[in-house]
This record gives sequence, C-alpha cells and structure tokens, in this order.
Amino acid sequence: MQPEPAKIEHCDFNIALLNLSDVVPEMILIFFIGIVILGLRVGMLHIVSQMVQEKPTSIKSITSKFYELPRILVFYFIIGFLLFFPLIVGGLYNLLIFALMGGIMEVMTIFYVLVILAENQGIIGSMNKFYLLIRQNLFIILQFILIYLVLKNLPIGLLHLAVQPFLIVMSVLLYTKMRPDRK
Repeated sequence: MQPEPAKIEHCDFNIALLNLSDVVPEMILIFFIGIVILGLRVGMLHIVSQMVQEKPTSIKSITSKFYELPRILVFYFIIGFLLFFPLIVGGLYNLLIFALMGGIMEVMTIFYVLVILAENQGIIGSMNKFYLLIRQNLFIILQFILIYLVLKNLPIGLLHLAVQPFLIVMSVLLYTKMRPDRK
C-alpha cells in the first residue's frame, strides 16, 4: 500500500511578500549607511590631500564634501557595471577574480574622488580628467593596484588597521605626483 501524495489546497504567496517587506527597510538602511561611509571617506581623502599640500585643515571638514557624492556615485555605478557585468554574464564566479575587480574598483574610485576634489568640474569633465590621468600613468597605476591588493589583504590581524591609512596617504601622494598640472 502506497501513501497518498500530498495535496496542496492553498498556496499563500503573501508569506513571500511578507518576508521581503521585512528585509527591504534593512536593505535601505544598509544602503544609506554605505552612502554615509562613502561621504566620510571622501572627507578623509580631502583632509589627507590638504595635509599633503601643506594647507590648513581640521577634522571638522570631514563632512564638507558630502555634496560631491552624486558625481562619485554615478562614476561608482558606471565602473561597477563595466567591471562586474562581463564577469556575471560570462559565468565567471571565481572569488579571486571578484576580489581583484573589487580592488581595482576601489583604487579607481580613490583616484576619481581625488580628481573631483582637485579639479572641481562636472561629471563629464571629471571623467575626462580621470581618463587622461589613467591613460598617461597606466603602468604606475597598475603597479599601485598590485601593491594595494597585497597590502590590503595581509592576514596579520591588527596590522591591517594600520595599513589602510598608509594606503590612503600613499594614494594621495601618488596622485599629486601624477597630476599633469602640478607645480
């Protein structure tokens, strides 16, 4: 004697919608926390850039560049799409490749933010200056990306906390050396 197959009498799709509605506010919160962190990071780059140029600065100016976020986010989404879309469409789900692309995107975003802070142009003008900077200094930037990835991924515990400020200062110094209009 075989058991009867289970019969589904009622399918409740509201359960799936209910679970999604519980997660959406948390996703929005995480997105906005990421935006605030990006804004603080832009402020940190501004402060370090001012220090490298030996201009007066203070910690109060860490939130003074939040108005630059729309230009940075446009670039961030464009570069993210250009770097990650071929990997997803091509079926390459290798964690190492995603980590490499993430490191490249992080370094490119740092240099783009520095271009925005130094040039004070619109989105297209900033992207044009950024493209010229990359084209003129491609091998130096590729070397920096390799150094950045090696130092960023050191599994040495608390030393990782000391490496991040070093990498930020190093990227600002490198940018000031690469700028075509430097004095």
